[in-house]
Amino acid sequence: MKKNKKLKKIHIIILALFFVAYVFLKINYIRYPKADLMLGEQKIEVQIARTDEHRYQGLSGRDYLLENTGMLFVFDEADQYAMVMRDMNFPIDIVWFLNNKVVDMAPNVPVEYVRDDSELIRYYPRTKANYVLELPAGWLDKNPIKIDDEVLVL
Repeated sequence: MKKNKKLKKIHIIILALFFVAYVFLKINYIRYPKADLMLGEQKIEVQIARTDEHRYQGLSGRDYLLENTGMLFVFDEADQYAMVMRDMNFPIDIVWFLNNKVVDMAPNVPVEYVRDDSELIRYYPRTKANYVLELPAGWLDKNPIKIDDEVLVL
């Protein structure tokens, strides 16, 4: 009887260790590097989505973005990358850059309530870009940004 209790305790400890390890790995998996950008007159604190996993996850599942914060999607090559509102809980503004110049914008992109990725609206820039910045909806209304404006990494 004592041996069974001891064995049960060991199993519980092992399961707990696996759970802690899983949570630790999950937290580190979704951790994004950070940087500060200057766009127009505004400093923006961004999380950087550089890996396929981070780009796929993006802002999905979050409840909001604070003012002057965003997510910067980084691509190795310039192309017309589409952005979607997969599992988004709030609308956003999208800005595409080629190197350090604004090439296109999509203000106030609404939330979509579809379950299948194939049904999501794809938002494409008019020209190739290698960076995409997602900001809280209304940011572009408050900050007069135009095509060819520069973005600087601080």
